[in-house]
Amino acid sequence: MDLPFILDIALGLIFIYLILSLLASEIQELIGTVLQWRAEHLKKSVDQLLTGDEARQSHLSEFVHELYRAPLMRSLNQEATGAITRGFRWFGQMVYSAYTTLTRSPKIFGEAASGPSYIPPPTFAAALIQKLKIRELGHKYSEILLRDAVEEKLTQVQSILLDLRYSVANDALFESEVAQLKQNLNRIMYDFCQQRRSLSQSLKDVTGYLLEFIQIIDQLLINDNHCKDIVRRRLPYLRQSVGLSISSPTLSEVVNLLTDRNIYDRLHPELRDLVDQALATTAPSHAPSQQPVALPPQLQRSLGDLARMAENSVDALEQSLEKSIQHLEVELSGWFDQSMERASGVYKRNAKGIALILGVAIAYAANADTLYMIERLSQDSDLRRAIQTAAGQLQTLPSSEPPSLSEQPLEQPLDEADAPAGSADTLTGVTLPQADTSSLDAATPEAEQLRRLRAAVAENLDDIPLPIGRSPVVIEQQQATSQSWPVPILKRLVGWVLSGVAISMGAGFWYSLLGKVMRVRNTGDPPKS
Repeated sequence: MDLPFILDIALGLIFIYLILSLLASEIQELIGTVLQWRAEHLKKSVDQLLTGDEARQSHLSEFVHELYRAPLMRSLNQEATGAITRGFRWFGQMVYSAYTTLTRSPKIFGEAASGPSYIPPPTFAAALIQKLKIRELGHKYSEILLRDAVEEKLTQVQSILLDLRYSVANDALFESEVAQLKQNLNRIMYDFCQQRRSLSQSLKDVTGYLLEFIQIIDQLLINDNHCKDIVRRRLPYLRQSVGLSISSPTLSEVVNLLTDRNIYDRLHPELRDLVDQALATTAPSHAPSQQPVALPPQLQRSLGDLARMAENSVDALEQSLEKSIQHLEVELSGWFDQSMERASGVYKRNAKGIALILGVAIAYAANADTLYMIERLSQDSDLRRAIQTAAGQLQTLPSSEPPSLSEQPLEQPLDEADAPAGSADTLTGVTLPQADTSSLDAATPEAEQLRRLRAAVAENLDDIPLPIGRSPVVIEQQQATSQSWPVPILKRLVGWVLSGVAISMGAGFWYSLLGKVMRVRNTGDPPKS
């Protein structure tokens, strides 16, 4: 048995495996789209990330459902447009609903019919910060501190004015000046509440107006009676204490409002209302009068650690709450990214099993018996030549091989992969795509390459009597070649399993191997690495 003969047999097997792998990719794309494997696995991974081992508790799962309802997350799950596409989507959702009902699976997306199959890490971080109202809590916290400080200084000013009015028996003394001061301070507070002024600028402006008011009083009391002179001697002390020495709350303090339930009852009512809104869910079991459900314990711990890391990463000269929140977004993105890398590995392992089952099922349905195919190829020279000719025509396609998920390295986590649906040759090693697999981007080179390969295979199949199928001739020949085994059916079972394993390896693998074998067969040169 010489080398060219062995290569011809190998070429025939590879060609058949390539055909069946392409069929497997079509079936897998359809099943994966209808059953929303990618979106479902992503949702479970987010559940696990935020709630840990307590993900099955309904009130904690509801928190994740609420996160998925955030506007930023909803924008990732775009609905199909047009009557035909909406019809296909409706049909797919009906099939998915029937599947979950028959298998008694929980509604992974809550009340929604579907979910995104791709979440960019920055979007996840921004949505979580938005859901927890961290910016709003920080601003409200600063507002309360500023308001309390302003009221304290006004109290000091009014105390001096009361003494002065009492000494001169004039209750209307400096009434217009005080009204103007209050108006100016109220305008500053309003601008800060509307986020038109920063905390530092507001403090500077409040101090300026207070000093200006003190200066006015001092000027008006010059050369007046001794009672007023006593009041004037108190003004320098007021001038020294008028500066507001409050600082913006730290990110850890803001996060602590959400994670430390022991301080909940001691919070300012306005802060407590914001915390309630941040932790609120739409679950019917949560009555409005009940204390809101706390954050999942795992998220509490992670959020506290990430907040401290974000604060430490901010330069000392640039310390501010907004800077810390921006760094928290970066830390949350990295945290989510690392978790999705691990989830991608889990999805890959699960997908390998599914790909193997699908491959064996296709091998049985197509009666693709590897042992029988080897015997046919070794005995039929015309079949070998026909396959060699067809394989040679396939090599005229562009040199870039079609994507195969069994060969595709997992350089991107399941939430970042940007593979088109057409690249999903098998579920082995799959990464979740950026878009739903129900649509193919015609401009994507990988998708176009796969279409060309399918068209070329279909064109070259017409005149090749492949040793597969359930025609009477094939069945009769199979039975004849199986008689040498003690249990004839066992030979076919082994052949189907071998074919199933081969199919699960993906069209990309077999297309690449086909090119290498063709180069060795035709030129004898070693394949290029």
